[in-house]
Order: sequence, then C-alpha cells, then structure tokens
Amino acid sequence: MEGCYPVNFNAPTQCVIAGSTEAINKLLEVLKQEGISAKKLEVACAFHSPLLAKSKGLYADVLKEVSFQEMQIPVWSKHNSKRISFESFRHQRKTD
Repeated sequence: MEGCYPVNFNAPTQCVIAGSTEAINKLLEVLKQEGISAKKLEVACAFHSPLLAKSKGLYADVLKEVSFQEMQIPVWSKHNSKRISFESFRHQRKTD
C-alpha cells in the first residue's frame, strides 16, 4: 500500500509497518476487511522508514561532536541474529 513500509519482521507471522498516519489507517481498514489482525502502535514517528531519511544529515552533523566508546552491553542484529561489533554497529543503516 502506498505510503506504508515494512520496517521489521518480528516473526514469520508478525511484522511492523511504518508510514504516515493516513496511510497506516487505510492499511488497517484493508487488513480488517481481509480478516487479518493488526494493532496500531502509538509512536513518535515512522522509525526505520524512508519518511525519516532526511534526518540522517541532521543527526550526522550533531554526532560529529560526540565521542563514542566500545559498547558495554551486547547488541544482536535483527537481520541475522548475530552479535554486532562496535564498528559494524556504528556504520549500520538500513533505511537508505
């Protein structure tokens, strides 16, 4: 559906879709008509979607002044379930 983006696949039968409020509401209606269960999550914005792509430059400018250290808490990739190294985590971006 136009304006909706699959942004995370949590399980074989569960995914997260991001988009504008209007697009998500339309999608929810279609899913309801098809008998597919869905739940609208109240979030601040459409994280991990092309709708936020413009913010990349803004964050890059701010983060230039931030010093990062090795991660203290392990982080695993949602893409392959492997532990992520500090370097790969720093450069990982899947929304372009």
